[in-house]
Amino acid sequence: MLEREYWKDEQWYTGPFVHTFLDSTVGYIRYASFSNTIGASQLDFVLDRFKDTRGLIIDVRDNGGGSTSNIDLFASRFADEKRLAFTYVVKTGPGHDDFSEPALSYIEPDGVQQYTKPVVLLTNRSCYSATNTFVATMKAFPMLQ
Repeated sequence: MLEREYWKDEQWYTGPFVHTFLDSTVGYIRYASFSNTIGASQLDFVLDRFKDTRGLIIDVRDNGGGSTSNIDLFASRFADEKRLAFTYVVKTGPGHDDFSEPALSYIEPDGVQQYTKPVVLLTNRSCYSATNTFVATMKAFPMLQ
C-alpha cells in the first residue's frame, strides 16, 4: 500500500533508508531495521534532501530492533541541544531488588545537519529492542509531534 498509494514509485533508497516526498512540504523516511547499519554520509544525504520541508515522517513500524549504536547516530540529527533522553537501571543479581543505581542517557546534536522542524514518528506494537529505545530517545525532542 505504501508503494502504490504514497510513494508512487518515486522513492529513493539510500543505505538502510527508503525516502520520498509525500507532497512538496512533507518528507518521509522508512527505516525497517536497526540491524541495518546507518552511515553518517547516508544520513547527511537523506536529511539534506528534506531541509526545505515543513515536516518529516519517520516510519519505524514493524522494526524488530538491532544495533543500539544506530540509535545515537540517527537520533542525534534531530537534537536541538543536549537533552535527557531516558533513565535506566540494570538488573545486577538474582534478587528481587538487585538493580544498579539509575543511569541517565543523554542525546545531543551531532553531525553535519540537524533537522529541528516537526517530526511525526510512526511506530506500532511490532517494534522491539533498539526501536523502543529510539522511540524513547526521540520523545525527548520538542519537535516530535
